[in-house]
Amino acid sequence: MTARTRLTAGFAAATFLLIAAASASAYNGQVAATATVSAESAACGDAFTVESTFLDLEGLPVGGLSVKWSFLTSQSPDDAINDTTTVTDADGVATTTVTLAAVPGDRTIGVTSDDVTASMVVSPSCTGTALPRTSTVAPETPSTSLIALVASAIVVVFAASIFATVRRRAHRD
Repeated sequence: MTARTRLTAGFAAATFLLIAAASASAYNGQVAATATVSAESAACGDAFTVESTFLDLEGLPVGGLSVKWSFLTSQSPDDAINDTTTVTDADGVATTTVTLAAVPGDRTIGVTSDDVTASMVVSPSCTGTALPRTSTVAPETPSTSLIALVASAIVVVFAASIFATVRRRAHRD
């Protein structure tokens, strides 16, 4: 290897190191490394708050991140995330509100920012949120059903006695 080749290789290596060092020192932004998701208690039909906290590798909050919210699993197309894109505050916290349809069952809510994702399962309380009546027929009360049953029995007995009477007269003639 000639002196000129060594000098060129050394110059190229030094240039590469200077460019790499300049690039690394020029970047002073935080990168999210972890995310957590939490929510208050959820009830079907009521809006509730969901929040996610993003931290960097040192455990410090990362503010200003664009966060996307979505259902990973859902029980109804009427489940809704009210703001699907939010931004973390100075404490690294992003919040949104969620409203679940009156359908029982677990839902999984996911949050993503760049390559960092987190999710949580929400198990809503759906008691007292029965679906509305859609039938146009009035509901029967037990007394109405009993009256209908007794009336049907009387009609059957009466019809049977008429049939028996007609049959006896037909056999006499």
